[in-house]
Amino acid sequence: MTDTLTPLQAVAEELGLAIEQPMRRDGDHWTSNPSALTIGAYTYNTIDIAGVKVALSTTDIYIHKGSVYYADPTERMTDALVVAAVVVPPSERRKGLAALAMKELCAAASRVGIVLKLEPCPITSQRVKGERLPTASQLRKFYARFGFVGGQIMERQP
Repeated sequence: MTDTLTPLQAVAEELGLAIEQPMRRDGDHWTSNPSALTIGAYTYNTIDIAGVKVALSTTDIYIHKGSVYYADPTERMTDALVVAAVVVPPSERRKGLAALAMKELCAAASRVGIVLKLEPCPITSQRVKGERLPTASQLRKFYARFGFVGGQIMERQP
């Protein structure tokens, strides 16, 4: 990875994709970016891989008393990214697009020497009425296909 690039910039550049930042400049002021993925109260840096929105963070995650938390957001990781969410549009689900996006993301992260981390949990805010969400166990199996290991927090080395 080039020393002048953040892990997020290095991966996005390797993929040839733009980063949708949470805020964007609109004239003299900043506004929310509707292209960036919002989960709960937090809007993430987002890249779009084949129509799949992938939310990424340079803030580390850790387990405390059985729950996963984000670390201090002012302390950025320099060699890793957290995959905060992988969201496929409802009309495109069950077509292998999440797997394609993860394959491309993991390959790019490996090429630039970036560790990927994630919490394998369903994102309930993205559920469509009547749709069954994958379980944490199913998500662990899915992410293991791309080299992630672990339990409540999974990690993939380059």
